Amino acid sequence: MNIFKFKSFFVFDFRRYLKKESIIAFLVVVVILQLFIQYGKNTYLDILKSSEAVQKVEEVKVTQYSLYRQYAAFGIILFLIPSDFSVLFNNSTFEELLSTVNTAERLNIYKSFKGKEYFIERSGYLNFMGILFLLGVFFALTYGKNTTERKDYLKSFSTFSGFRKVFWARVISRLILLNLGSLLLCLISITPLLIENINLFRCASIPLFLGGGLVFSVFFSGGCVIGQLKDRKKRKSRILGFSGRSFKLIVLGLVYFFFVIILPLIANIFIKVKANDIEPLFEFDLYNLKLIQKVEMRLINRFGVLEAGEIPKKEILKAIEEELEKALENEFKEVRERENQRKNKVLRKIKDYQTISSFISSLFYFSICEEVSSNGGLTFIDFYTFSQLNKEKFTEFCFKKLYSGQNLPDTGKIENFFKKKEDGLFFAKSKLPFNFWLGILSAIFYVAILLLISYRMFLNRVIKGDPGKIRDFGFNINRFKFNYLVTADQGLKNQIYNFFSGSGFTSVDIKVDGEDLKQKGCIWLCNPRYIDDELDENALYKALYGKKPDEGIKTWEIMFRFAVENSKGRVIVLDNFFKGLKGKEVEEILRVIREEDIVSLYIGDNYYEAEKLADDELIFSLDDTSVDATKEVAEVLKKDM
Repeated sequence: MNIFKFKSFFVFDFRRYLKKESIIAFLVVVVILQLFIQYGKNTYLDILKSSEAVQKVEEVKVTQYSLYRQYAAFGIILFLIPSDFSVLFNNSTFEELLSTVNTAERLNIYKSFKGKEYFIERSGYLNFMGILFLLGVFFALTYGKNTTERKDYLKSFSTFSGFRKVFWARVISRLILLNLGSLLLCLISITPLLIENINLFRCASIPLFLGGGLVFSVFFSGGCVIGQLKDRKKRKSRILGFSGRSFKLIVLGLVYFFFVIILPLIANIFIKVKANDIEPLFEFDLYNLKLIQKVEMRLINRFGVLEAGEIPKKEILKAIEEELEKALENEFKEVRERENQRKNKVLRKIKDYQTISSFISSLFYFSICEEVSSNGGLTFIDFYTFSQLNKEKFTEFCFKKLYSGQNLPDTGKIENFFKKKEDGLFFAKSKLPFNFWLGILSAIFYVAILLLISYRMFLNRVIKGDPGKIRDFGFNINRFKFNYLVTADQGLKNQIYNFFSGSGFTSVDIKVDGEDLKQKGCIWLCNPRYIDDELDENALYKALYGKKPDEGIKTWEIMFRFAVENSKGRVIVLDNFFKGLKGKEVEEILRVIREEDIVSLYIGDNYYEAEKLADDELIFSLDDTSVDATKEVAEVLKKDM
């Protein structure tokens, strides 16, 4: 029997998204994310306004200078304009990043991130992508845990379609829905930005959503493993004070806290320590200053100090120009090489950090966010290079003006270094982090490994199961009779399931009307409330019968009717099926069992219910201590034996 297909499970879970509670929760998240979208948008627009202000200031400054010497001393300001994707991940580290350039060979980037200082301040979670990460990871872990932890539900469906198909159809359908849900959430959140002419529906969004979806898939797969963890006993721990049912939630919380908070913190500390071998900024600038002073002293010793307003002779001017050209090829070149060495060392540290991040999903997520939003280290390096190039051009520009007779008052208007207003602006572009595809492959590998681990645990826990301590237990069940096995021992239940399914260890021997089973097989029905928690009656009926149900039909009725109709050659096992049902509903089930040509076995833990309903003697093992009443009866029987 192969009833449930991938489409069925996809429809089951999709209908859960359409429930009123799910829609309300989704809209609440949309509103929360929209607040951070608006904050990011305002920050981005403020940066654009600041860039316009800087441009105006630069224009006004040039008109105030009377000498190129002043222009050279005060220098120019270069301003970084981030990609519009920074709306999603507005890193406070890079807000209004600018650099000052002058002829003193001191390239100053504000905030001061020319060396290890870049690694000191890392972005937090107070932005759209950060909040999406916090909520998304928690939901993915919880969603994954709920996908695999309901073993009774999975065991029932496995008898309809086979355990492999049930597991993989359920997991993959939920994995797809998780990614579709997060994608829809992002699309709804960024659509209002079109009003502000901020269009994020571009190719750069693909790696952002691809990487984010894979990271959420990793945590979903981890949740699937958590859901398969063995249940602890119900008694409370005297030391920790939590019940066994809380064990999985505690594990989930620890995993969430470690990967979301602790691991990124450890990685940041590690990279800061690794960055300590970069020369401190003030020592770096002091060495550069000594090189420049060396040039100045050489010029003073050779040519002396000019008096105010004194015009040097042409031959002296030419000699000074030659001396400066030598300085450009020596001391100034050394300064530039030191800048390049420093930049390359920072770049290596950034690449090291991003390589480490490619193996750690939570860090990989933020590496993608930083680079796509142009708030990452690779953008910083590009801005550093942009500043260096403008530094060289500005130095050459000023020297030509200084020693061409144009450095005197009233010799004409000071020429602006920037030919266009935009020349002082660095328009950052979205980038991919270093080893991006390594991170993608790592995430895919983690998903595959975690799901395979979860699948193996599923086989051991749900299909094979722990056989418990009860051994060599045999009993007989009769056709047209209500046969009641009294037990709460999960190991015994697993052995019975293994007996009928032919998988896993079993020491039980079950006969029907005193004869061995000619064909093993069963339809295992769990309590209807486990089904109700997962899907509604309409979805269940449509999956089983391919059409809409009659109004008022209930889950238990659908399950039992379908089991009876497909029970040929198979035993119907009802596992605590009556819990939560009304008296008339129980009577209807008993009537069908006693009148139809079917073989059934009811497994329950209510001794007094069993005495009242069973048609024959109660079935229980003398070694079973899971139910107090049967334990007492067993002790009496053992004494009489």
